[in-house]
Amino acid sequence: MNGTVMRFAENVDGIMRCIEEVKDFSERFFISWQLPFAISAEVTRCSGQLESIIVRTSNDEVEVARKTVDQGGPFGAQCQPIGDRVPVKVLIIDFRPIDDELTDRGTLWVSPRENRAFFIIDIKAVQQEGAVAEIVAEAETVLQQKLLSLFETDI
Repeated sequence: MNGTVMRFAENVDGIMRCIEEVKDFSERFFISWQLPFAISAEVTRCSGQLESIIVRTSNDEVEVARKTVDQGGPFGAQCQPIGDRVPVKVLIIDFRPIDDELTDRGTLWVSPRENRAFFIIDIKAVQQEGAVAEIVAEAETVLQQKLLSLFETDI
């Protein structure tokens, strides 16, 4: 990819303005942004073996262990339950503790079909000075470390 890509965290003021407009109507806010390149993903399963996730871009393909209750991996996946090779609906990436009160389970979701990353923050984060900016930066960092860094890009 050529050119400059604006990092989502650079627009926290814009996010806060949007939240400010609707904060009286909700206690949770959906934060979403476009990935810098398109991906697709599928889960592979073979009886008695570890499950894996194959993630593809237009130029590359990587295979990683699927994080499950029984095995470790960089991230999990929600997919159709039946089959040896099934498309991923959503990649599930932990970026904060599961009991985090400021986000929904400290989880960042990545939708290959929509080519978007998203997470949910609680109104408590909006009420704490700097918390939204911190959460957005953490989400971006973990997304970069666990998923985007798997691919060679020049963004």
